[in-house]
Amino acid sequence: MEPSQRRRAGCTECKRKKAKCDEKRPSCSRCYKFPHLCSYELSVKSFRVAKRKPANNAKITTQPSSTDETANQQQVALAPSSVVTPNQLISYTDTSDTFETNFLSSPILGDSSEFLFSLPAVSPPRLSISISLPSSPPLRSDPRRIYFQHFVAHTATVYWPLQPDMALSLILPAADLSPCIMGAMIAASSSQLFRMARNPESKSAAISATVECLGNLREAITTPGFGNLGVTILPTTLMLATTCVCAGDTTTFRKHLNGALHIVQRDKSKYSLDPLWWMSLKWLVHLLLMNRLSGLPLPSRQTKGFIDWDYLLTCMPDLGRIDLTSGFSRELVTALNKVCELSEPRCMNIDASGQLRVDELPKDDPKVQTAVKSIISSLQNIDKRSPVHAQLLWPLLAAGCDSTTHAERTIVVETMESMTARGLGSYENVLEFMGDYWKNGGDMRWDLFAKQTGKDLVLF
Repeated sequence: MEPSQRRRAGCTECKRKKAKCDEKRPSCSRCYKFPHLCSYELSVKSFRVAKRKPANNAKITTQPSSTDETANQQQVALAPSSVVTPNQLISYTDTSDTFETNFLSSPILGDSSEFLFSLPAVSPPRLSISISLPSSPPLRSDPRRIYFQHFVAHTATVYWPLQPDMALSLILPAADLSPCIMGAMIAASSSQLFRMARNPESKSAAISATVECLGNLREAITTPGFGNLGVTILPTTLMLATTCVCAGDTTTFRKHLNGALHIVQRDKSKYSLDPLWWMSLKWLVHLLLMNRLSGLPLPSRQTKGFIDWDYLLTCMPDLGRIDLTSGFSRELVTALNKVCELSEPRCMNIDASGQLRVDELPKDDPKVQTAVKSIISSLQNIDKRSPVHAQLLWPLLAAGCDSTTHAERTIVVETMESMTARGLGSYENVLEFMGDYWKNGGDMRWDLFAKQTGKDLVLF
């Protein structure tokens, strides 16, 4: 047997410190904790992604085909940094229906503690796709390049756990041309990295990228000649919303959703043939459902009367098929939306009779416990560190609160802790709520306990 050979590969800082680092991307703990010190040399590899010319006033009848798309090589480059104060963070003033007032005129807050949560550090699983950035001199000198690479390798598996490769194949070429979506990616990555590694550099980078992204987003929204790049406005807004909910900021999350709904209402006839637009609609459907399932009063733009569900459902596959991006079928979206309607006060005593929660069944009822055992059994068939748990917060919450044995609760807690370690602040909020409910809820149903305590839960 030949003796094993020692080799050191990776970033130059790791070589100097003789730390272990993967050859294709920085992965040692030092790189995660001190990314500004890592001078990793990025390789070059381009995507071949289809581009379509948007059609004006196009009527949506079916999903765009991928077989007749023209391939075009694109490379991704970071947008220039803006000079911002380290503690700046954009928020919104109110949630009225005047979109231009709320979405474009935003005060700057001095405290970012509500935006970024500190969670224990862990090395998340890596993405199988091989993506890298151009080796231009500005990129090599840009300290944010490691956040971009972290987004590709890790953050994407949280935002799109079922098909990160497909989502990246649409997002990355758009980021090459659109500063606003590039800024949203940097903000998402650095925010997640801060919650994982708890390093102040990532926190400052998240705040700076958020400020820069919102500035670019306002410019894009108010510029009539933004052209084909206008399709990036919706995914940028949704990425900012997802970053907020992952950080536990449910208030700003809902304001971003209001903005996204306005964008869909305004631009739905412009980009009907663009694959990025279709993916964004699926993303929006997921976020809207998870927000509605929270059971809390919704902002005015998210009520049934404003959302055009008939249009949004055109992005979903035909009846009987499951969408591989969101994990939903058209029937499931319709059913979940109906559940949300039944939970509204006007329906509680009329349309919702026979429903589990409206029947006010206690958690020791056989129907409730049968549902809990079914959820627990399904969870045991999924690896605790699987990224698909990012979309299972609702059943995890229900099973955890209604469980009556220590063994069942342990399974739920261990699964949720694996997701908090990946930077999902929403899971941290739900874990905190479940602990409070187990301690102080008694025989009260958990949905009533949530309303009584005023806990804001977004199930994403």
